[in-house]
Amino acid sequence: MKLFTLSATLCFLAGAAAFASVPIEFTGLLTTSEKTLFALTGTESGASQWISIGQHFEGYEVLAYEADEQVLGLKKDGETFRVRLKDAKTREAAPRVWIKPKPGEPAIGLIALSRIELSVADKDGNIIYSGSLDPNEPRRVPRGGEVIITTETPEKLKVDVDGKQWPLQDSRSKTYLKTVIVQAPRDKVSKQKE
Repeated sequence: MKLFTLSATLCFLAGAAAFASVPIEFTGLLTTSEKTLFALTGTESGASQWISIGQHFEGYEVLAYEADEQVLGLKKDGETFRVRLKDAKTREAAPRVWIKPKPGEPAIGLIALSRIELSVADKDGNIIYSGSLDPNEPRRVPRGGEVIITTETPEKLKVDVDGKQWPLQDSRSKTYLKTVIVQAPRDKVSKQKE
């Protein structure tokens, strides 16, 4: 069984699988230091779910992810398919997921310098924000425990913690970081990953 899965994955990576019409859209990507999750949406059912490689969604198994091309490999009934990450230009400006903080609840602000796609999750991987963010529309999200912020364009985002804005970059090397973790109660950008 493992040999078959490996050969199917290799075929996918070699480009053997076709871009075919499947009733699933690849709508998001979340990478943390511990895992990578893919947001899939059923075009017929309207259901959405964050899953990882090896898991199933509406009968399709996720085989592999090709980061350079932003393509996800799927398998159903012995056939493999390639599904490209939905183009950011076709996405609506409104977030797909946005859990707003309750009155008085600690929160952080997300400030875009230009249009950006990002995901924010709590320490357990639960999505609290996912989608586009325009420069004239800052968003606030709950800050309990750790908040994990992931974006492919970190130079376009600042995080507001108690009125102070922090860029998503390492303070020593000035390298922009695609994933950062904001920890409470210290209120500072801490663990960082390129």
